[in-house]
Amino acid sequence: LFVDPAYSGRIVFDRNRLNADLGPEPSWRALPTAYWARVDKEDPRDVRHVSDLYDASIHGMDAELRPLIESFRRLLGDQAIFVLVSDHGEEFGEHGGFNHNSLFQEVLHVPLVLRLPGVAPRRLSESVGLSAPRPLLRAAVAGGSVDAPRQSFGAPAAFVNAVVDALAHA
Repeated sequence: LFVDPAYSGRIVFDRNRLNADLGPEPSWRALPTAYWARVDKEDPRDVRHVSDLYDASIHGMDAELRPLIESFRRLLGDQAIFVLVSDHGEEFGEHGGFNHNSLFQEVLHVPLVLRLPGVAPRRLSESVGLSAPRPLLRAAVAGGSVDAPRQSFGAPAAFVNAVVDALAHA
């Protein structure tokens, strides 16, 4: 359970209720405005509730991804390559802002999950840009070589070395 069942504020996480606020011809573009208009950014209960809803949506996405990943595994077996990324994080008042309109760590630091055949899970401590896996994966999928100088991939050495070594042994 991610949200406080006793929360009694104005935040609504129901599209039908938000659409009702927007009138007879609601626009999907207006939904975020209607949603955030109900959030009192000075009220810690509202801030906590919004953060809890965000965590619940991440949990929900994890649940949705599981069957998709299992389907790929059934079809491709151990040769499946998975790349999961997020385009941005969220800020919940940590620096006075909300959403993802800043350049703080809460917004910029996002997951990059790369699963390669025959590679044991591990966590790298170096920061990696979201475009870093692209040339490596392109070479792997196309059956091309990843033997180019490792610096040419434009990513931290630990990341490039882990991926290149994994592809060489796949």
